[in-house]
Amino acid sequence: MPSATLRTLDLPQVTLRRPVQAEGTGVHTGHACRVTIEPAGPDAGIVFGDADGSFRLSASRWIAAARCTMVGDGRLCVQTVEHLLAALSGLMIDNVRIMVDGPEVPILDGSAQPWVDRILEAGTVELDAPAVAYVIREPVAVECGEARAAAAPHAALALSVTTEYQHPMLGKQTYTAELTRDAFIRDLAPARTFALAEEVEHVLARGLARGADLSNTLLVYADHYSDALRVDDECLKHKVLDVLGDLCVLGRRLHATITVHKPGHAVNAQLVQRLAGLGCDPLI
Repeated sequence: MPSATLRTLDLPQVTLRRPVQAEGTGVHTGHACRVTIEPAGPDAGIVFGDADGSFRLSASRWIAAARCTMVGDGRLCVQTVEHLLAALSGLMIDNVRIMVDGPEVPILDGSAQPWVDRILEAGTVELDAPAVAYVIREPVAVECGEARAAAAPHAALALSVTTEYQHPMLGKQTYTAELTRDAFIRDLAPARTFALAEEVEHVLARGLARGADLSNTLLVYADHYSDALRVDDECLKHKVLDVLGDLCVLGRRLHATITVHKPGHAVNAQLVQRLAGLGCDPLI
């Protein structure tokens, strides 16, 4: 018997009322980028496109990349999609067309907040079709070095994420909550990308973070941050934001309890691929 099923919910699918747009710099490429998010009809899913074509988001579109999430179809590849996808997931949006001009989603302020603000300003629309959730029937687990991730059956999406740094400002922190729209907007969307100050030279030497600066990245020093925190445990909550965005690559709402220890895009990717490979009953 397949270990997952698609289940219709007593909720409508949701899309945007009108398009939203943002432009800025790609945090890794340093290139100018522009993204337009357009409304889409029932069952369209999340689609990435440009002037020459498009693809629907799914686990098979994940492309391995350093320190970000990349998706593509072999022709069109888009880096650093995780904050935008987290915003769509946290706001419970099912169907959009994401048109990209550039190799990367712009980093903006390093959080999901600019996307949330634009989407809330544009408004959302309930569609005449029920939302669909990917529901797992049995626990699964993956490991990637010291990082671990697991999923267990649950009636909604719940997250338990633990970060553990040998660092005086961070240490060991855990976030546990069931995802709700209000909690996402309040607690997770404002949390910014961060970096340990002592790692900056190494990251730059790898050709990454060419567009990073203090307007989009929170630096963590031995005894202080480069800016006042927007939310308590902001670094932990940004990692939760990344987990949420990476789970969105499944291409559907997910009902499961997700537990991640030492999260990162590599272990998140392994979990998504494991979930996608469970085998799925037809829609019920």
